Amino acid sequence: FNECEDERQFAEIEIGALRTAAGIISAAIQNMAIDSALRESEARYRGIVEDQMDFINRWRPDDMKITFVNEAFCRYFGGTKEDWIGKTVQDNIVDEDASTAFDYGKLLGPDRLIGFHEHRNVNSKGEVRWCQWRDRVILDETGKVAEVQSVGRDIHEAKMRDREQEGIAVIAAALRGIPSRLETLQVIVAKLNELINASGVA
Repeated sequence: FNECEDERQFAEIEIGALRTAAGIISAAIQNMAIDSALRESEARYRGIVEDQMDFINRWRPDDMKITFVNEAFCRYFGGTKEDWIGKTVQDNIVDEDASTAFDYGKLLGPDRLIGFHEHRNVNSKGEVRWCQWRDRVILDETGKVAEVQSVGRDIHEAKMRDREQEGIAVIAAALRGIPSRLETLQVIVAKLNELINASGVA
């Protein structure tokens, strides 16, 4: 070890090689740290998404095929994550609302990053339920639309209460100035039929 006690003089080419090696090692360490941070961030994000009570899915805007669903989505609509991947977002929308939902989805893009929409879905029990969806566009590194993330919740009871209040208001307005009881009953029946037909409930 005696010869190690003398300070070694490195040649210029050796110094250059050492600097290159140090740069490579430093970059590798930095990349490892970034990869680790990304993995941790993704794990935290997935944990938050899976713990949500709202049902969440992500879909491609070009063909509206689903790329991700969370556990709450599967519990509400039935099936597994694997069952839903590759299906379209229209697969559990009632036929009468499907075209409207499709047209709305096409409006989302770089100029409209956030949107809200309500339509009727079919849950795991086969029930037709009103759901409200909050959509957020996800852009890629070039600024183009990569996916759309939709967060939904069941608003059926609230929707029915609103319809009921609307119906009462419509009937009350129609009854003003009608003296006859028979005419009153006829108006009530007609308005109820209109409301039933408008609600889409069989």
